Amino acid sequence: MVWWTDNVDHMRKRVRSRQNTSVSLAANLELRMVAGPGYKRNISAARLLHYRTTSRELGRWMSASEPPDVCIAALPALEWVNSALNVGESKRFPVVVDCRDMWPDLFVDLLPAYLRWPGRLALSPLFRQKQRALRRAFAISGITAQFLEWGLAAAGREHNGLDFVAHHAYPVPEYGEDTLAECAEWWDRAGIVEDRGLLTICFFGMLASGFDFEPVMMGLRRMGNRAPEIRLIICGEGPNLRDIQRSAYGLDGVYFAGHVSGAHIKTMMDRSDVALAPYVGTRNFMSNIPGKISEYLSAGLPVLSGIGGAIGAYLTSNQCGWRYSGAAGFAESVANLIDEPDLRLRAKERAKEAFERDFRADRVVAQAERALRLIADRWGGWRGLG
Repeated sequence: MVWWTDNVDHMRKRVRSRQNTSVSLAANLELRMVAGPGYKRNISAARLLHYRTTSRELGRWMSASEPPDVCIAALPALEWVNSALNVGESKRFPVVVDCRDMWPDLFVDLLPAYLRWPGRLALSPLFRQKQRALRRAFAISGITAQFLEWGLAAAGREHNGLDFVAHHAYPVPEYGEDTLAECAEWWDRAGIVEDRGLLTICFFGMLASGFDFEPVMMGLRRMGNRAPEIRLIICGEGPNLRDIQRSAYGLDGVYFAGHVSGAHIKTMMDRSDVALAPYVGTRNFMSNIPGKISEYLSAGLPVLSGIGGAIGAYLTSNQCGWRYSGAAGFAESVANLIDEPDLRLRAKERAKEAFERDFRADRVVAQAERALRLIADRWGGWRGLG
């Protein structure tokens, strides 16, 4: 198996290497990193330039390589998807387009309402590229049923029996006892000791435009004399950090821990009662169940979600979380969780069950592997008939 990617650490926006790099990760797994200029913001012209540059190099490198039995090309980015499709058609192997972001629709969704029509018009070349790419795909996959339907609609066709859904899988990391003990001590020194007398809410992620903390902070202010019964631990960095800190001014139960390691995340999730997912209600998020949700569920943490959509429906149907609406809704949800500890315990059990069934990495990978084997077999039969 060959894993093609670019040379950027997308969490920290750092360029890993200035030249093409190939690394053997295991006996049957090779990582190939395509060099490009990099970018600093997820939604920016620099990101588009980065994908355009790396897609050309990807096409050259793939064309000179042994063709695979099947290729799965993730959307975004359109440029990479088109390069994979071009090489697939040239070297005769099937390409599956995997819909992981509603690209370029998300650009338009983030604009003010009065700018969406001109924004859509300005981005019409990208929308045409998306439609052509999805029509050329031998099969389409998506991280949720909603994402798959979005891809099929763009392709202008119905399900063909090969299209499939593969949720964001989460491989549960393992840490040594000494490492976890050191992290627990670090939290203690930070003043965030284990205290089951408090309702502890945790958040981990990039503090950027995809999250809306304003209803959360306003909701905490509504708690009045119950505020000391709650603490919110926010871990992460990003362009919106200062704004979120300002909105939390005067709230003694809100802690900003900065960027922390995976082991620190593990120990804090073990100390928490519920996780926070304050996503902005764009169509991209409303149709999505992000990987952060599966990470929370893996620790048996029920989730407080700021949006409905796919996340809200999943949490409700599996009884492993709740959706709040605005500051009043957040305050009401938190008050219920304080007053009903048995509700929290039942939701914790359901969270773990949901993770094991729907997001555990080995199960998701096995399902995707079966789907890809079927695609490769069907392609072989189709070529034989040709």
